[in-house]
Amino acid sequence: MNNPSMSLVADALARERLLPFLIKVFEILHPGKPPLKPSWYLCAMCYFLERVESGSLLRAMIWIQPRALKSITVAVAFACWLLGRDPSRHIMVVTYSDQLGRTHAEHRRQILESAMY
Repeated sequence: MNNPSMSLVADALARERLLPFLIKVFEILHPGKPPLKPSWYLCAMCYFLERVESGSLLRAMIWIQPRALKSITVAVAFACWLLGRDPSRHIMVVTYSDQLGRTHAEHRRQILESAMY
């Protein structure tokens, strides 16, 4: 983003809403690729996860086809977004394999250590 004032607005929006934060996370994890275009299912996932964060939704399941950014959205972006909003939170991320867990941990570390964060 070349315009400094637009960058400040985008940063402020990313602190308040998960979808703009997810877009920034995608840029960090996939440098040089085209920006993430928010589709309806990403908007829906972020909406429900924001409701989880606010406490208005106590349980949620996300059933969507493979390779649809579920892991990046939930295990990486949502976890980092929660910690950014409340560093005292305790978050547990569980995966089906050790390697996937390590990959998610490395992605979270990239986000937490990024200039954006």
